[in-house]
Amino acid sequence: MNVLCKKIDLLKGMQAVLPVALSYQNKKIFSILSNFVFKVTANNNIELSATNFESSIKYFIPNNNIIKSGQIILPAKKFYDIVRTMSNTDIIEITISDTNKLNIKTDKTQFNLLGITKAEYPDIPDFPKENNLIINKLNLLDAFKKTMFSMSVDLQQNILNSTYLVIKNGILEIVTTDARRLAYIKIAHLNTSTNMYQDHGIIVPSKAIHEIVRLLSLDLNSINVALCFIKNQLAIKSNNMIFLATLISGNYPNYKQIIPEKETLNFKVKLPVKNTLHIMKQMTILTGDKICIKDLSIINLYFNKGICTISASTSGLGFGESKISIDYYGKPVKISCNPHFIKDVLQNIEDLFIIFALSVNLKPIVLYSETNTNYLYVIMPMKAI
Repeated sequence: MNVLCKKIDLLKGMQAVLPVALSYQNKKIFSILSNFVFKVTANNNIELSATNFESSIKYFIPNNNIIKSGQIILPAKKFYDIVRTMSNTDIIEITISDTNKLNIKTDKTQFNLLGITKAEYPDIPDFPKENNLIINKLNLLDAFKKTMFSMSVDLQQNILNSTYLVIKNGILEIVTTDARRLAYIKIAHLNTSTNMYQDHGIIVPSKAIHEIVRLLSLDLNSINVALCFIKNQLAIKSNNMIFLATLISGNYPNYKQIIPEKETLNFKVKLPVKNTLHIMKQMTILTGDKICIKDLSIINLYFNKGICTISASTSGLGFGESKISIDYYGKPVKISCNPHFIKDVLQNIEDLFIIFALSVNLKPIVLYSETNTNYLYVIMPMKAI
């Protein structure tokens, strides 16, 4: 194998596959998984791939300077560090000998790395050519960002430490919950065949969702991406990469029972996003870290005659209060909740205002966008203090 390639292209490819190659925990048993596959194909592509059994990735670098095709298994971190430290160069020449030795060469520097035979590395399936869902990349990326913060961070809650996807009648529904809050968004009018997916959802682990968001954020060229289910895996494909994630088996909570009907939301107030977010950040100074003492992170919201008063109090620490002018002149309403839960959704809203709504019994809190009717966020209130 012999190929000439740009350093910047190699670095982008390695930045995509390196987290997968280095994420497998039990390296003493499967030490080979800290390696990756460097492959030069006959159709003018350099293919970098890695797997850790839970997820897999293939990254493609278009290349017209392929002299001879071939492949080799290499230590991922060592290869990345070598390429990264080759300064003041644009083109790198890579050659593989018949004895599985890789030579990396520039006009002033060269390295040799010993490789492994392909037979020792697990196979990564190809992306199916049929039965896949085409979706706008930015829409999918935005939907994940608007919901992923609501996943449980408790690794023992396997089902809730995930994102739930449902595809039905050309609509993709994305749901996350940690049992105290829920984020929901749907993307409609998708290009998919009518008999492609059944009326059931899949559970994607949080690690895979974070990785998908990272990879799609790095991909600046793709307009659309394709989604497909391969046995117990979710596969996603863009112009330059294929990512596969093993799904979680089990039953996801019935999220439809948690989301109240809009007709029951008899209390609705429009809150300015920027100002409210600033106040929530102020109140979290007193309420503490949401992970360490999340059950003690409580703020009070008091709505009365054109003013929303937001306050926080922590025993032995202090008290804080701030006011927002609102268009509300009904009966006084007081409710308590975790300020981090409100802060998380406000950080992902592009609107100037957000609707803060309650049902007649003050359960639950519903926040939704003025402009995006396909997105809403539900928070269970806490006991007032």
